[in-house]
Amino acid sequence: MDGDAEAQKQLKIQTKTEFEQAIIFYYQQKYSAAKEIFLNIFHINPEDKAVKLYLKRCKKSQIYGIPEEWKKDIVITDK
Repeated sequence: MDGDAEAQKQLKIQTKTEFEQAIIFYYQQKYSAAKEIFLNIFHINPEDKAVKLYLKRCKKSQIYGIPEEWKKDIVITDK
């Protein structure tokens, strides 16, 4: 966020909790749930580059699945 304008920083702070939940869903391979949250964030902050990136990744993963090497490397733990 250091390179972001003040308004951008405030929007990222506002959507931080939702973004973190979407990331969790993404790495749990729950792409529809992640995409829905990322879209909500995008409507609030359409300039968020990370959200745009993860939206693209969700769409791609829904179409093509996940790379084989991910199946071995991803480990998600709950707090």
